[in-house]
Amino acid sequence: MKLKPNESVGHGTLKHSKNGDDLVNNKTVIGIIGGTGKMGKWFRKFFEKNGCRILACGKKTKLKHRELIEKSDIIIFSVPIGITVDLIKKYAKFAKKGQAITDFTSIKEAPLKAMLQYAPKDVEVFGMHPVFGPSVLNIKDQAVVLCPGRGRKWFTWMKKLMRKRKAHIKVVNASKHDEMMAIIQGSTHFRTISFENALKKLDFNFDEMITFASPIYKARMLLLGRIMVQDPELYAEILIQNKDTLKVVRQLRKSTNELEKIIKKKDKKAFVKYFKESAYIGARAKNLGKQSDKLLNKLTEVD
Repeated sequence: MKLKPNESVGHGTLKHSKNGDDLVNNKTVIGIIGGTGKMGKWFRKFFEKNGCRILACGKKTKLKHRELIEKSDIIIFSVPIGITVDLIKKYAKFAKKGQAITDFTSIKEAPLKAMLQYAPKDVEVFGMHPVFGPSVLNIKDQAVVLCPGRGRKWFTWMKKLMRKRKAHIKVVNASKHDEMMAIIQGSTHFRTISFENALKKLDFNFDEMITFASPIYKARMLLLGRIMVQDPELYAEILIQNKDTLKVVRQLRKSTNELEKIIKKKDKKAFVKYFKESAYIGARAKNLGKQSDKLLNKLTEVD
């Protein structure tokens, strides 16, 4: 059931259910600022399926930000990274006691700091990062990171709801989250985008090149294609706004430069040493290799 823009509601309360989960009753209202965007729409459906009532506002909705905040129990900022902090500074002050505010951005430290600073002290605050895109069918087996801020009631509810729907929950502070995302997202996107840029400048015929490709190379092309059809502004923000990105990129450059020198010298002994010293995965390599074989076999079946 959806609320009409001018419908007033009372704040939801936690209810102890028979199965032991403290889930909210159907008076709970989730307000999504940016609820007309792709991730906003995805979570509108998700929360509706889980018994919540939804309010959503966007650039073209009649419902405005402040009205949404006044009528919601949990307010979620689901907007581009570059404007998240500015919107928090502008609107978090309108939240009231008993409410919570959070955000969906893939950068957590700056938004969480802003929410703690600009929301009233009796408003609960936490950060949230669904580490997936709106193309996934459901939240099962997807990673969701939660960053504690202030208060526990709605944070605990959100964590239990996500776990109930079989998401993989990671609770970590915002600084650690951003450091991990610089590796997981930042390095992946940086290498993929720069790799395509290099391919273009090398001017190989793609259709001819792919006929020479092994399954593992084709898998890389799939990742390349997946990223390069996305919104470039999103990836710009992921890479630029995370303060830890440059640290990762600089180390990547040092490592590639070192390997380049070894290849230039045709130093096989130095290459083997570099290769062995690079064994970061260690004992996990054998098991990961078996998993990659299964994945590649699946890709071959599709092909």
